[in-house]
Amino acid sequence: MYGFENLTKKELKDVKVLLEALIDNSYSSIIKNNFIAGFDKFTVDGRLFGNVSLFGAKSFRLTSNSPNLLNQPSTGSIYAKAVKDCFTAPKGRIIYSADLTALEDKGMANLSKDENKVALFLENLDGHSLSACYYFKPLVEELIGEFDDPKEASKLLKDLVDKEDEEAEKLRQSAKRPSFGLGYGQFPPGLSKALKCSLSEAEELFDMYHNELYPGVTKYREEYVLKTAKENGYVHLGLGCRIYSDNPESDIRTLVNATIQFWSILSLIAVNEINYRGEKEGMSDRFDIQATIYDSIYLEVDKDPEVVKWVNDNVIETLCTPYLKDQIVSNSAKAAIGNNWNCETKIPNESSTDEIKLLLENIK
Repeated sequence: MYGFENLTKKELKDVKVLLEALIDNSYSSIIKNNFIAGFDKFTVDGRLFGNVSLFGAKSFRLTSNSPNLLNQPSTGSIYAKAVKDCFTAPKGRIIYSADLTALEDKGMANLSKDENKVALFLENLDGHSLSACYYFKPLVEELIGEFDDPKEASKLLKDLVDKEDEEAEKLRQSAKRPSFGLGYGQFPPGLSKALKCSLSEAEELFDMYHNELYPGVTKYREEYVLKTAKENGYVHLGLGCRIYSDNPESDIRTLVNATIQFWSILSLIAVNEINYRGEKEGMSDRFDIQATIYDSIYLEVDKDPEVVKWVNDNVIETLCTPYLKDQIVSNSAKAAIGNNWNCETKIPNESSTDEIKLLLENIK
């Protein structure tokens, strides 16, 4: 029996290695077919060209094809860096990238005015730790003691996570998956299947999320989005754009998501404003906007500290312009520079010319 157990362990280890290799191989096929083939087919004189449709999606987001210029490998993929390495700056220039941080979460906080959603940003709370304090309160109390205020408890739990407490980290990790599904409209049957838990456990998590953790989000969905769609046949997304529905109850997930995802339009507004400012201030030949991918912008910029400073100041300012009346949570954006789209050198907001000069010297 001893020998059999050891043999089984060895075989399982070998199987794991094999499965990991098969997964990597499947990813490589996706990269080859979805990215590399398109790059090869639609590249002319070193530039990749494709089609982009304004307001192509129901949420008024861009869509793209031949090839899909909005598609990138997921950050966790082993091929993400390799694909981004394909997009390089020409001699004398660098790549500058900027993106709005947590745009969708901040959008939901502003639109729903949910207390906990707003607190995530105004009180700098860790969302996964906060979720854990609701989902797994008895287990969290075993680590930090009894509590009545989940927000304060989440700070203590995050402190333990930062100190590499294994049990605290497990609870925080366990809170991620249900929150992701529930945040995008998942119902108990789907949640039960995703988590491989009983339906009653999924229903308990569902009720906890909607009635205790983020009740304001539930109220926003039921009392604004659903009610408005039933009364008018559409929901106003912003800037005069509407999404129509003849069956709001069936379409509620799409409707709610659209009211949030619509605001990726802020990056398009920023692109337009940056080009306008560039022409007005005689800077238009010093940079080129290469792409916008939802809430991110990629530019080619002359490798000149003063030009990079102008771009950094103007891009961050335009991305962070308030977009709602009585906006509670402000937008924030972060930027980076490099020789390719990986942009591994962070550039702080409002960096001085001298600070940027030092950053550029380190980009070889």
